[in-house]
Amino acid sequence: MPDDDSIIPEDQALSWDYALPLATNPFMWWDFLRVVAASLLIMELLVFLMSLAAGDPILLPPALLALVAGILAALFAVATTLVYGNRYHARFTLDARGAQMEDAGQGRRFRWLMVVLGLMARRPGVAMSATAGPSGYGERVDWRDVRRVTVHRRLHVVTLSNSWRALLRLYCPPERFEQAAAYAQSRVAIAERRNTARKARAQRSARRK
Repeated sequence: MPDDDSIIPEDQALSWDYALPLATNPFMWWDFLRVVAASLLIMELLVFLMSLAAGDPILLPPALLALVAGILAALFAVATTLVYGNRYHARFTLDARGAQMEDAGQGRRFRWLMVVLGLMARRPGVAMSATAGPSGYGERVDWRDVRRVTVHRRLHVVTLSNSWRALLRLYCPPERFEQAAAYAQSRVAIAERRNTARKARAQRSARRK
């Protein structure tokens, strides 16, 4: 990992557009299924607590939960393939402050698609949790919040994570992948050193007091 601040000038930025896959994207499926699993877990917990309060605790059958998850997954695969042609057009930007993924023309349609899927399954939580689009859509991630940069060379994807979850995934064309990965690694290393230096200064200042 590069460790020299001068390798990347402060005013240098990288930007590219990319049509990332949807139904054939393992990261997309992972994010989608996590949202579904979380929503089903919350539903199961609510049903149990309400039935417990009524004096007759019950749990929803696992088969029913699996059926709902399967239906949502099938709808997701069909909808993303038919509506989008298995592609989501996004714009990625990396600069001195952080990284961002923005819609390049389809964000509103994607969000409405996810809302419809959630409502069709009578799971508003699924709909609302998925309205952000692909992981990181519309969000800006500061380098100082990133703790780990994972490089997926085979898929040309760079994942920016904090200590417990993925914050943003950078989908790159092959010709931009190595540059984007090196840029992200360098920026995170710089941010980590600056954070360490700030903490050291704060500790010295506290000891003087």
